[in-house]
Amino acid sequence: MLKLIAFLRPQRGKVLVVVLLAMAGSLANLLLPRFMSEIVDQGIVPGDSRAVIVTGALMLLVTLLATGCAVASNFFSAKIATGFGRDVRRAVFAKAERLSLHQFEEFGSASLITRTTNDTTQVQQMLIMILTMVLSAPMMMIGGVLLALSQDPELAWVLIAAMPVMAVVFGLVMRRSVPLSTIMQDKIDRLNLVLAEGLSGVRVIR
Repeated sequence: MLKLIAFLRPQRGKVLVVVLLAMAGSLANLLLPRFMSEIVDQGIVPGDSRAVIVTGALMLLVTLLATGCAVASNFFSAKIATGFGRDVRRAVFAKAERLSLHQFEEFGSASLITRTTNDTTQVQQMLIMILTMVLSAPMMMIGGVLLALSQDPELAWVLIAAMPVMAVVFGLVMRRSVPLSTIMQDKIDRLNLVLAEGLSGVRVIR
């Protein structure tokens, strides 16, 4: 994993931009419930239509800001993942070229093809998920807890108590999904082997 992180060094400037965009987008999303409560408390209940319009306009601006941050974050995340995948694929191909004949036979051409194409693509997609979803999730969690504590400390403990349960469920899902992912990669290796054998035998059959 640490070796893969080294491939992000040329992209560290873009990674910093994505982190800042994720922070801004999370902050904007956390402000929306606050504006909604102000519309109800200061506008609808007292019957002040001007407060509803002003707060609603601010809410619309914050929504546009959150949308812009999300679009820009996805754009830069895609560029980072594309550059990362290019460098990893180039390094894997260069490593495969340096393998001896015995090592090449040990890995197999199907496995090397899978590592160069599908495995690299999977890591690239995982990086996109980390930059777009996993990165903003802790920010939303911490910001949501702080916002809930500032609004109603007693009710916020319900949210805090549910977090360990969610963590346990997430751990169980990951414990089940990782072995399945490994099995799927082995089957892709086998599929590539069968496909390569079929393509190599076409000329012989003809």
